[in-house]
Amino acid sequence: MCISDRFQLACLLAVCVVPPVICGAAGLAPLAAAAGYCLAVWRGFRPLDGMSGDISGSGLTLGELAGAAALRLVR
Repeated sequence: MCISDRFQLACLLAVCVVPPVICGAAGLAPLAAAAGYCLAVWRGFRPLDGMSGDISGSGLTLGELAGAAALRLVR
């Protein structure tokens, strides 16, 4: 594992661990939004025939909805 890989892993761990540590359970909302975006893009890739603005827009909307729902559930 080279230094670049270690740095990327450290950054990923920091992004995933620091918000819940600082903000408590509410820090999971950005992670839920990112997961919701990834799932929406993955789910919409085939029906919309490849990557396009439609997939990006729907992924962003559903990702924000997932983040807002997670924030609402923990507060």
